[in-house]
Amino acid sequence: MRIYRASELGGCVKAQAAKQLGFMPLSTERFFGQLGHEGNLHERDVIEREGAVESQQEVVLDVIGGVQVVGHIDGLLDPYVVEVKSMGKDAFDTWKTSLWDTPGLVQRYKWQVSVYMLALDRQLKFIVKCRDTGELSTMYVEAPFYSKQDVLKRIVEIEKWVRRGELPDECSSVMFPCPYYYLEAQQSLEVTEDGVIDELAKMYSESQVAVKTAERRKVEARKALDTALAGRERVVTAMSKVTYYEVSTKKIDWVKMAEDGIDVKKYEVPTIGKRLRVTVREERAESESGGDIVGTGTDRQTVGVAERTTKTD
Repeated sequence: MRIYRASELGGCVKAQAAKQLGFMPLSTERFFGQLGHEGNLHERDVIEREGAVESQQEVVLDVIGGVQVVGHIDGLLDPYVVEVKSMGKDAFDTWKTSLWDTPGLVQRYKWQVSVYMLALDRQLKFIVKCRDTGELSTMYVEAPFYSKQDVLKRIVEIEKWVRRGELPDECSSVMFPCPYYYLEAQQSLEVTEDGVIDELAKMYSESQVAVKTAERRKVEARKALDTALAGRERVVTAMSKVTYYEVSTKKIDWVKMAEDGIDVKKYEVPTIGKRLRVTVREERAESESGGDIVGTGTDRQTVGVAERTTKTD
């Protein structure tokens, strides 16, 4: 089952596809600081003052086979589902002026609350609290901003990339901070920090292992298919179609050229490139031998630290 988050649905298509494809999200904590924790405190305060039932109930909206949109609501107050957001003074003033036309996060909120309203078949009570003054702004919404068909189209837009194992070239919207900013070269974030390099190195190392595993699975699957087809050129089942087809290719016979008296070395062009070697040190429990090296080669463990080295051409 593939899960999409209601709070992320209105965000960047590229970021959501990257998440589903297993790209490592980088920490954004240094940009948010304590805002996330403070937001939770303000939301609980509003829920208590409103007399709503604080539930954090999980809601699930089935979209297509094997795909769901999941979220957690702030509270329930018949006949409403209650959603609370907190904002700084400048953002709050913009909200009071533009309401649902406010650019940025508010546009993502509309997707999020639409999922809740569709999943629970309820109207919405949307409350915004100014973190600086405590002022509240309350909006009542009878119908979702987006229909279930709209949600389906959004999911299909992302799934077309995920199922091909690809990412779109461009971001569909700007998110700050974006946990996948290394895919967009966002200049406002510092990619050269040691912590970020560590996370990227770990992702690179793990990806190298995953590629080797996938290649091995592919080889074994091909061998098993050859056996299963038993000489047949084409097999169609209820779920798949397997076909052998011929491909015409050409290659240069360098040995034959040399035998015909052609100096093949004359056509060689030397090139110089760089290779990358990544060594990830992972903390582990100390060995009982008191620090003796365990294992050989690039996979080794010493005094509570293991090194895993990967390299590429």
